Amino acid sequence: MTLPKLSNTVCAGLTGTALLLTSACGISLSSGVPYCDQNPGICAAIGFLIVGGIIAAQGGGSGSSDSGYGDTAVVSDTRLKTDVTYLETLDNGLRLYAFRYHGQKDGFVGVIADDLLQDPRFAHAVHRGEDGYLRVDYTRLGVKLSNMQAMISAGNTVLGLPS
Repeated sequence: MTLPKLSNTVCAGLTGTALLLTSACGISLSSGVPYCDQNPGICAAIGFLIVGGIIAAQGGGSGSSDSGYGDTAVVSDTRLKTDVTYLETLDNGLRLYAFRYHGQKDGFVGVIADDLLQDPRFAHAVHRGEDGYLRVDYTRLGVKLSNMQAMISAGNTVLGLPS
């Protein structure tokens, strides 16, 4: 897989159990040093514009316990993703990936539903939609997304649904 160079892209700043989406010269919350200076491998691995993704992973991943998935479920089936690049495993065990949805130019940072199903700590956040594709409710993981609507819209577009 060949990804564009880092210039004029967004890099991800992983600080402890938090992931902060910043500009390529973004400052790490923990050290005050530009994140990509500290972690060029991760920034180079992403290498494309990230318009939405995880901004904070809180606690141990237990998330909320409400019964519905509602508006926070994001299509996360590997069959719908391309350019999937493993980034890092957070302290709470969540594995983060950079990816694009098929036919889309924008990239995202998030989890892969198939991974979550294999881990009993996170399986409760995954459900299969009526269309057969896996979805993740990030609130059940105790995770907040920056621009969640963009990720939901991109997933809906690849499914041929209104965004």
